[in-house]
Amino acid sequence: MYNEFHKIPIPEEKLDKTIEKSIGILKRKRRRKIQKYTMVSVGSLAAVFVCVIVVCIANPVMASKLPLIGDIFAQVEKDISFSGDYSHKAQKLVPEDNTANDTDAEGGENEYEETAQAYSAADRDITLTASEVYCDGTSLFITIAMERKESLGVMWGYDNQYAGWGNGGGETDLVQLLGSYSINGSEEKDYDFSLEGKQVNETTFLGVVKINLMEELNAGEAPYELQISWDAINWGDKSGTVESDVAGEGNEGICFFRGKWVLAIPVSVTSDNVQTYEVNNTNEDGIGIGKVMVTPYEVKVEPIEPEISSEQIRKIYDKAKKQAEEALGKEQAEEFYTEAYLDSSEPLHIGVAVFDQDGQRVRWVEDMGVYETYALKEKEITKLSLYVIVDDITAIKAKDQEKAAACAVYSEEIELEK
Repeated sequence: MYNEFHKIPIPEEKLDKTIEKSIGILKRKRRRKIQKYTMVSVGSLAAVFVCVIVVCIANPVMASKLPLIGDIFAQVEKDISFSGDYSHKAQKLVPEDNTANDTDAEGGENEYEETAQAYSAADRDITLTASEVYCDGTSLFITIAMERKESLGVMWGYDNQYAGWGNGGGETDLVQLLGSYSINGSEEKDYDFSLEGKQVNETTFLGVVKINLMEELNAGEAPYELQISWDAINWGDKSGTVESDVAGEGNEGICFFRGKWVLAIPVSVTSDNVQTYEVNNTNEDGIGIGKVMVTPYEVKVEPIEPEISSEQIRKIYDKAKKQAEEALGKEQAEEFYTEAYLDSSEPLHIGVAVFDQDGQRVRWVEDMGVYETYALKEKEITKLSLYVIVDDITAIKAKDQEKAAACAVYSEEIELEK
């Protein structure tokens, strides 16, 4: 799939810098994420572009459609891939009750509408509104409501997207937002935002966007100001009825809109139950693990990957194959590395297989920033076993702890603090 991705046709007409940049980002996705999002509909380009989106309300008419816009977490938190009890911890930006204070004494806008507009951005007839936010200092979770005046089509779901990968993330739709973010006026960081949620009707979508922070935020300080700037929105449409900025043969079912959506959101940090472990150790080849962070919802692992020559990479591959064959036998070793590219001199792609105290795999979900991120799916963790494998796809799909341990080029065990 990775090798086919460069063949995606890009229309010559109406191709401005924003579209070029956005599609360029999509093309540069590491092959693991591409494979992750194309496991169901390999033949459909829309499945490549799918990521999660969220839908919104910024006036009383929309508000009447979605009375719980201030409580989106409660509606989707069990279905998203990084599920958890966010609704009990999140700070609310938009009130839940949109029926109170319908009009003020002078007949002006109600409190709900004024608050929603403060956290809304609209362009291309698409309105995005931030509703709730939760931050543990390592990740930011923001609920967004999105409304389009015309139909969203029939958005792609990923209910079977994780077949063969362990526990799935429920049935959520996926949309992608491309842009950047900054905190307290810092330099903007480009980010490929994935949003997960559900299309509630023809024109509205509710969901969650998660940001893996490049630098941890400290609790107890004054609220941070998060500014998000989105340049493009895209999602897959099964119906193929939505007209957008990307059209033409090979692009059927892709909804792609360039524009400008900017949100400023206050963020308070709640770092309760976040444990950090400084491992900072490597093997003789410079492969290892730096920091490991465990939150109530995720495990974040910082792999250490050396910058080495193609010749050195080939030696590492050869050594890893020999290690696997000696431990498992030639046939099982080949099966273990069935999707690996261990005969090439391409850049080294290491991955980390993570297992809990019961020997169950902790499922990988993304690799934005410096960390590999794994979803706990609300399970309580007391011990982590981490195995660095020289192929990323092999690592994140490894199900058997014994085989992962036998083929690992570096291993680490962490007993979590009580």
